[in-house]
Amino acid sequence: MLSLQPKVHFDGDQQVTTPQRSSCELEINYDYLVQQNALLLKELAFSRYTIKALKDINVQKNDVLLETRQELDKAYLHIKLLGMTLMRHQQQQHSTLLADPLKPLLISDVDSSDDQELSEEEESHANSSIMKKLPLRRPVRVCDY
Repeated sequence: MLSLQPKVHFDGDQQVTTPQRSSCELEINYDYLVQQNALLLKELAFSRYTIKALKDINVQKNDVLLETRQELDKAYLHIKLLGMTLMRHQQQQHSTLLADPLKPLLISDVDSSDDQELSEEEESHANSSIMKKLPLRRPVRVCDY
C-alpha cells in the first residue's frame, strides 16, 4: 500500500519533495486525461476536415480565377483584333478616297450611343412617333373604264 507521506530526495544541493498520491486519485486523474485526450482527438479530426474543405474551396476559387483571367485575355485579344481590323478598313477607305474622290464612302459611326438595342415597347413607340410625323397617303383607287 502506498504511503501518503511525501517523499524527500536530494537533487544536487537542493531538497525536492514529491507528494505521494493514492491509487484512487491516480485512477481519477488517468480517466480524466483519457477523456480529455479523446475530446482533443475528435477536435483534431474536425480541424483536419475543416482544413481539407478550406483547401478545396481555395483550389476551386483559384480555378475560377484562372478561367476568368483567360476569358479576359481572350476578350482583350478580340478587342485588339477588332481595333486593328477597323484601322485597316479606315486606311483602305482613305486610300480609296485618294484614288477616286467621287466614289461614295461608308462612314464609320464613332458614337456608339445608338448601338443599344431597344426594347419592344421603345421600338413600337419609336415607330409610332415616326408614323405620326410622316404625311398620310390615301389609297388611290384605280377604276377600270
